[in-house]
Amino acid sequence: MRIIRIASPSKFRNRLSRWFVSEVAGLLVGCLFCFVGIGCNTRAPVKVLVSLSDLSDRVPGLDGELTWSKSVALGAGVFLPAELEVSQKGNGLLKIANLSLHVMDSQNDGAMFDNQLLTIQLLDLNGDGFQDLRILGRARWYDEETEQSKRSEAVQFIYTYNPITKTFTKTSQQAYFNLEDGPPLL
Repeated sequence: MRIIRIASPSKFRNRLSRWFVSEVAGLLVGCLFCFVGIGCNTRAPVKVLVSLSDLSDRVPGLDGELTWSKSVALGAGVFLPAELEVSQKGNGLLKIANLSLHVMDSQNDGAMFDNQLLTIQLLDLNGDGFQDLRILGRARWYDEETEQSKRSEAVQFIYTYNPITKTFTKTSQQAYFNLEDGPPLL
C-alpha cells in the first residue's frame, strides 16, 4: 500500500475550491440555458404544418391545381383556418390569419424552392403559449436557357402570433426577398 502525501494541504484546498466553484458555475449556466430553452429541448416538439403528401387535387380529374386546408390549433383554444392553394404552374400560396405567403414554387421559371415546398413549422418561439410560424428552406435561381443554377440561398422567416390582435407579425427574415411577394427573378 502506497501512501501519497500532499505537499501542501492549503494548495490542495485551493485547487479543490476552484474546481468546485467552476463546476457549480457550469451547472448554473447549463440550468439557465435549459430554462430559457437554448441548451436543451424542453419545449413542445416542432410540428410541420403541411407537406407535399398532404396536397390533393382541387378539382378531381384536373391535373396541376392542388389544395390543402386545415383548422390549426395555435394554443389556449385558438383555432385558425389555414389553406395552401397551388396553381397549375406550381406556385403555392399559404393563407393563415392575416398572411398570404408564397411558400411553394416547383416550376423552373428562373426561381424555385428546393423540394418545391418550403418547410412550414408551428412552434412556440417566444414562450407565450401560442404557436408561431417558422418557414425555412432553400431558394434557387436558374438560367432558364441552360437550366444551370446561378444562385442559391438558405431562407428563413419567422412570424409570431399575437393573440390580442389575432394576427401574425414577421419578426425575423433571413432572405433578400419577402414571402409576401415570392422569390424574384434574377
